[in-house]
Amino acid sequence: MAINSLNNTMVRLSGVSSGLDTDLIIGSMLQLNQARLDKQNQSTTKLEWKADALREVNALIRAFRESSLSVLSASDNMLSAAAYNTFAVTMLTPTNAVTVSAGSQASAGALTIGSISQLAAAANVKSVGAFTGAVLSYDTKLSALEMQNAFEFDEGEISFSINGIVFTLDEEATLGDLLNAVNASDAGVRMTYSSLTKGFAVTAKNTGSTSTVDIPPGHVVLNPAIGLVALEVFVLAFLLVVNVAMPLIASGLLGEVAMGFVVRAIPQMNVFVVGIPLKIAIGFLMLLLILPVFVHFTDVIFERMFVSIDKMIAGLAA
Repeated sequence: MAINSLNNTMVRLSGVSSGLDTDLIIGSMLQLNQARLDKQNQSTTKLEWKADALREVNALIRAFRESSLSVLSASDNMLSAAAYNTFAVTMLTPTNAVTVSAGSQASAGALTIGSISQLAAAANVKSVGAFTGAVLSYDTKLSALEMQNAFEFDEGEISFSINGIVFTLDEEATLGDLLNAVNASDAGVRMTYSSLTKGFAVTAKNTGSTSTVDIPPGHVVLNPAIGLVALEVFVLAFLLVVNVAMPLIASGLLGEVAMGFVVRAIPQMNVFVVGIPLKIAIGFLMLLLILPVFVHFTDVIFERMFVSIDKMIAGLAA
């Protein structure tokens, strides 16, 4: 007989009427099932531990494959000969003129460089005769520089770029400000001016294949009257075409009128058989007649063409 207490408020007596401890009997009957359940829980826990261990091993294998077996990195790839055929280069006479490195196909030995005929030069861009004025100094304002092609200021500022670095200066900036802005920038160049050659010189600070001086061309400032000049040139070209083609057009029209009268008078005549060769003959005849005049007219055409070209070029300037 067992006495169970629940929260010290209710007392339960089992087996009073039957004399059997039912709780103990039921617990004994379920003991085997509980043992099986506990064993299954243990197996589940063991499988979870094994899965965690396998995931950790898989992560380590993946990290090892990416770091030591990747074809993207030949020097670290254990399957590549470059990971094992590595050589160190020792310069017996240290110098900055030559850099030597050994690849995976190199072999052990000694190499001798007899002489160096030419060193790599820095890229440079120079201008000669850009300045036309007699006096030139660091204090000269950019707007006062006397040059063959004067600086064009847009709303009081001028912009240009060297190796992708944009420089913007105003009209009050001096030549010294221009040189200091370029030389102190990250463009990797040194800018100077020469009073002897009257020009600028832009030289890269690095030498070899990395030495570049990239100065893109600026923009063209168009004259607002360029539209009128273009319209005038178009009208002139149209008039020239009409003057050249008008005799041939007139002869063709007269041929059509003549064929109309002929067909009216002789309806049985085939207009296509007679008319087309007739119009061709009239056209060639008219071309022969106007050819002497056209030779003189060609001089006028070329003269007007050069005048139009001069106006177009003049219209490109502001």
